[in-house]
Amino acid sequence: MATTLMRVRTAWTGVGGGALSTHYFGPWTGAGSPTDIQATVDRIRDFWLALKPKIGGTAAWTVQGAIDLILDSDGSLVGSLSATSRSDVGLDGGSPLPAQTQGLVAWSTATIVDSHRLRGHTYVPAPSTSSIASGAPTAAYITAMNSAATAALVTGTFNLLIWHRPKFDSAGTLIRAGSSGLATGGAGKGSWSVLRSRR
Repeated sequence: MATTLMRVRTAWTGVGGGALSTHYFGPWTGAGSPTDIQATVDRIRDFWLALKPKIGGTAAWTVQGAIDLILDSDGSLVGSLSATSRSDVGLDGGSPLPAQTQGLVAWSTATIVDSHRLRGHTYVPAPSTSSIASGAPTAAYITAMNSAATAALVTGTFNLLIWHRPKFDSAGTLIRAGSSGLATGGAGKGSWSVLRSRR
């Protein structure tokens, strides 16, 4: 049975040609108070706020208030919700690292899919030279990522989910349904990651 996910997106400027970060909450069962819906946006706001001192001052973001509802089984758009968007800018005044070099928060779940434990990740844009030591993220940068993960994992009516995307063949026929699982943990990675594309 398909689960309905709440798709919360963060739009970026001042990061290369722009970027988009996506998180999922739920499950949406057809009812939720405005406060509960707003809480999904605000948890991602709090995620980025924890990282604000480590994000370059030329980078700005908006956690969008338009929330799409999609089915985890095939990604179909089935509705939308509305909340207040949240915007901010980075504070780190150091020299920026190359745009494709980013921090990474890894998410864990207890969900098994295709004989593997379902995991997720969030790239953290716009690190600077002040957050690098011996070619790796500083301890302070990793601590900020861990704090951000804790903020996103605060429990509520709707909680952070990891989406295992469906697969389609070249003709667009679904060949493996998607699924989702509750995020149970998150931690900053101790090395830089290279972002080649953003979905």
